[in-house]
Amino acid sequence: MEEKKIKSILLHNFEDKEALEVMRLLKANFPDKDSLAFAMTTENNKEMQVKDLLEHLEEEHKNMLAWQRSQAQAKAEKAE
Repeated sequence: MEEKKIKSILLHNFEDKEALEVMRLLKANFPDKDSLAFAMTTENNKEMQVKDLLEHLEEEHKNMLAWQRSQAQAKAEKAE
């Protein structure tokens, strides 16, 4: 099976509250919300090459999805 492509969105100069609203809006209106990965610029990542930033973001996103799945599985097993 082909691995799902991650769609990355980089937010720059957003306040935290604004960034969360943008993320909520996009996820609510995007058919494959799990493929969306978000990042905000930081002093550190502004110095990174784009390819390195995207690789880092994709790795973090995959880890987050795996953690969410494990939490959902543990919750389901507990409910049984």
